[in-house]
Amino acid sequence: MVARTGLPGFVAAALTIAIVAVQGWCLPEMQRRAEALRQATARMAQPPAHDAEEPAHASLAEQARQSFDALALSSTTAHMDALAKLHETAQALQLRLEVGSYRIERREDEPIVRMEIVVQGRGTYGQLRSFAMRSLQDRALALNAVRWDRSSTAEASVGGEFQFTLFMRSP
Repeated sequence: MVARTGLPGFVAAALTIAIVAVQGWCLPEMQRRAEALRQATARMAQPPAHDAEEPAHASLAEQARQSFDALALSSTTAHMDALAKLHETAQALQLRLEVGSYRIERREDEPIVRMEIVVQGRGTYGQLRSFAMRSLQDRALALNAVRWDRSSTAEASVGGEFQFTLFMRSP
């Protein structure tokens, strides 16, 4: 056969046979994967089916009511306790809090009191991140903004300013 078609013809025939063999070996697997992807896509497009025996989840309004009921009642003691808790968190992390301020915002037409808290501290990135994470374990506390400050890259300590909002029930 090589004598009639020459070396290029033989190489072309061998490559054709190899391609057909590889296609026959790979094609069924590729088709199976494509079908699995089609089925997964179809499942994702359908709304989730709820089991009749599955307990009903609380409505959004019920969840909001439960969250509201869990808020502490606004009082001078509650305000000071919140500030003390932030200070204790910083002390546990050996984070130095340098400046702090707070402002209480009440609106007559709303049942929630907001306490805006701003604290500035100095420590390592790890201490500052841990301070934010531990502080946010209180569900009533929200982190509004964080600002990092380091005067030079050679300096190990970092300054951080955290702006929190603490939500409480109006008395």
